[in-house]
Amino acid sequence: MKNIHKFSALLCACAFSFSACVEETLDVVTPANDGDEILFGARAGFENAGADTKTVYSGETYPLDGKTFERIDWDDAADWVQIYCPEAAGVNPSHYKVNHSSAPGEQNDFAYLTKDPNQDGSLQWNGDKVHHFYAMYPSANMFSDEQATLAQGITMSGKTLKGTVPGAQHPVSLTQSENKNEWVAAPDMKYAYMAAKSTATLADGSVSLSFVPIVTAVEITLTLTGTNVTPVTIGEIQVVGNGIAGDFTADLSDKGWPATSSYPACTNVGEGTGSIQVTTYKDNKPITLSSGQSLTFTVFLRPGADYSNLKVNVSPNGAGYVGKTMGTTANPLRIPKHLKTVISGVKLPSTPITIDASRWMSQLDGKMAMKKLSIPGTGGSFSYNYSDDAYKQQSLTEADQWKLGIRAFEIVSDRPQYGTTSLGEEYVKCNATSMGKTVYEVLTSLI
Repeated sequence: MKNIHKFSALLCACAFSFSACVEETLDVVTPANDGDEILFGARAGFENAGADTKTVYSGETYPLDGKTFERIDWDDAADWVQIYCPEAAGVNPSHYKVNHSSAPGEQNDFAYLTKDPNQDGSLQWNGDKVHHFYAMYPSANMFSDEQATLAQGITMSGKTLKGTVPGAQHPVSLTQSENKNEWVAAPDMKYAYMAAKSTATLADGSVSLSFVPIVTAVEITLTLTGTNVTPVTIGEIQVVGNGIAGDFTADLSDKGWPATSSYPACTNVGEGTGSIQVTTYKDNKPITLSSGQSLTFTVFLRPGADYSNLKVNVSPNGAGYVGKTMGTTANPLRIPKHLKTVISGVKLPSTPITIDASRWMSQLDGKMAMKKLSIPGTGGSFSYNYSDDAYKQQSLTEADQWKLGIRAFEIVSDRPQYGTTSLGEEYVKCNATSMGKTVYEVLTSLI
């Protein structure tokens, strides 16, 4: 095995025409030998809608061919990619960890890739023939055990990328500007599916991957305007459309992604769901917008969906929704696929909002799976009668909790190992103390 080679990175910015590419040489390329580990460098970018756009990706822009681009920064603490090469030897496909270059002045958008230490080997050069490389972001390695179901839908089967745009896309951070007028919800970039393909030989010594976006990104700014306006508390936002979340595939082969096309051909799998949820809690409390304040957030949409009639539902206090339609049949939204579109000036109601919190589930998309919902719940749900305040978790009855929109209730009991107690006749307990009601009684109460 040879020592690690230096490599060059190909910067190919994701423009509307997607034709602007420049090559940046970081160091001298050393030819590789047959059997060596293949070394990779990677970059990615999105074209901004304008130079003054409020960004939620890197926040840094750069000019290229008369256009303004927004840098996508890799997160070397969390980001992984998966690469397939039909000509290569070794583990195929392989998972690779993103690492930043140590070159002076190098930005975070450039990265080199290292193999997964938990897998046996990596991709290796296999003769002096041309090697074809197909890559996807994210890798299933980016998802925790709690997200195992979602991770199972993220695979690279040969030259076909398979992914899932989730119906719940919670921000990784929620920050407020110094003047307190702007809230920005930074999106979880592991839902920003991207793909890359390249060719190389032993003489090249390494492989440069330029990732392009597959999903569509929509950045929306909600604003509360007017005088003597009642502040609006927002616990959750729902973006509604036609099949905007769910499974999809992308064909990275030459047939599905010819040289004349900027993006691979994508196909939605199944009807999908018609809504995406974004929670807006800061320090476990929903944020509040006053007159003149705004909230900017981003959602990622399935590549094959219809974006012409998107609607934003705002959920004050995390319960029912008040809708704002952004596109109609007469005046549809024009959102290009695979790109990042900025929609600003979406105004919230300037009058107090009255909603029935207990009926929030009736306003959800009927096709959304339960596992994709963010369901409000309480712990120790039936401990409101408990005498010891040190362990008492709730002060409201189950009926009052229901009226607030609670739909997940914790019921704790002991099933006797011996005895004649029928199933359901066990008493609900808190800190080993009976709450005076059986499991059957509390379930009946909820029903």
